Amino acid sequence: MKHDLKLDMFKSLVDHAENGYMIANGEGLILYTNRAYLRAVAQGREMVGHYMQEYVENGDIARSSLLMAIEEKRKVSIVTETNGVNGRRTAIVTSTPYFDVHGEIDKVVTQSRDQTELEDLRRQIRLLETHLEKNSLQGSDKPDYGADVIVVSRRMRQVMDLASKIKDVSSTVLLLGESGVGKEVVAQYIRRNSSYRDKPFVAVNCSALSEALLESELFGYVGGSFTGANKAGKKGFFEAAQDGILFLDEIGEISLPLQVKLLRALEDKAVTRVGDYRRIPINVRIISATNKDLRQLVQEKRFREDLYYRLNVVSIQIPALRERPDDILPLALFYLHRYNQMYAMSKRFSKAAIQRLQHYSWPGNIRELKNVVERLVVTSGSSLIRETDLTFLNLEENQIGYLPDESAFSVQVNDVVPLEQAVEAVEKQLLLLAKQKYKSSRKMAQHLSVSRATICRKLNKYQIKLEDGAEF
Repeated sequence: MKHDLKLDMFKSLVDHAENGYMIANGEGLILYTNRAYLRAVAQGREMVGHYMQEYVENGDIARSSLLMAIEEKRKVSIVTETNGVNGRRTAIVTSTPYFDVHGEIDKVVTQSRDQTELEDLRRQIRLLETHLEKNSLQGSDKPDYGADVIVVSRRMRQVMDLASKIKDVSSTVLLLGESGVGKEVVAQYIRRNSSYRDKPFVAVNCSALSEALLESELFGYVGGSFTGANKAGKKGFFEAAQDGILFLDEIGEISLPLQVKLLRALEDKAVTRVGDYRRIPINVRIISATNKDLRQLVQEKRFREDLYYRLNVVSIQIPALRERPDDILPLALFYLHRYNQMYAMSKRFSKAAIQRLQHYSWPGNIRELKNVVERLVVTSGSSLIRETDLTFLNLEENQIGYLPDESAFSVQVNDVVPLEQAVEAVEKQLLLLAKQKYKSSRKMAQHLSVSRATICRKLNKYQIKLEDGAEF
């Protein structure tokens, strides 16, 4: 049977190939490229009729295997970087020269294979291995932060430094921060690296129990003290934590009457079981936590001022995940590794997926990130987790940018103006500067760490137009 593969059909097949292909003559003049090569090197612009040297000189490609093959008259394979449609890419490029009857180069065929995702995976593995190695060091002076504590950002290092300073004293500690930032993890760190490491650690969620039940659970009760009570009675959390740490989570949720009893227990260092009159001495270190503004609750007479100061000998403010963006990727990689092991999978993040994770504001903090990574591991359709797998994250409404250190820039304010007006003035100046420097909305979005849609919307808002012919 005769198979006739027409030239047009062949070009169509090559145009749909994943790898990039280019044909040039012996002087580096480009005669043909498929679509993949255009996307990888020229941002989709036509290359036929141009010399490869042009793309090297303007930075679209770091170095050219085609020019090296012409110069050396042999097959050349290199790893290079290109400025493609999706930003800077890493590729393995091979150029093979074909000679005429006189031994001169007639044509050079170049094949380009994108290695960006593989390089991203290698970087992810190296970063994760570095983190796991640091957290498994034995016999060193490095604190054991624990598996769920990622300490990369300056803000989080300050938190852990303060926690380290107060770990061995018996002072009460108040952990402040939004829900999901890891307050109990910090409490566990204090315990694990202190003289309390081998002592009890009892955690109580004060918002999960009714007032009556919380009282009996905290202080214990004697047999027959209320309907349904154990006939033998029961010791409370204070007694269970004797000589150790009692962690009172969501402390801002307890009622005023129970606050009085809690204050009495802390000041007297003794508790009385429900239904009893005897005082039981206790030796317990209290670490409490809340996502409420306790000062505001004190002003509203919803939290006792004396109890507030009794609990707040040392306070530690744990930043939200959006305030420590340097920790997002290490945390995501850690949980990716954990769930890959748990579900016997080998998922990895694409570069675009990583960028989406880093630009999302994480209103649910680490708890949300952990749940999202687990969802991605069990639901993504391939081993590569792509940006399209993250469409359920509302990036337009919940996005963050990367702020430089405070010393890196300053804004001069000479008069008091409405805040909205001031923000718009700074925003417009930033857009004008970015437009002058980067020319296109795509590059502006990349360097300002926002979406391209946001840039386009802002440009329209401030009636800022790009140069004629510039890529919008």
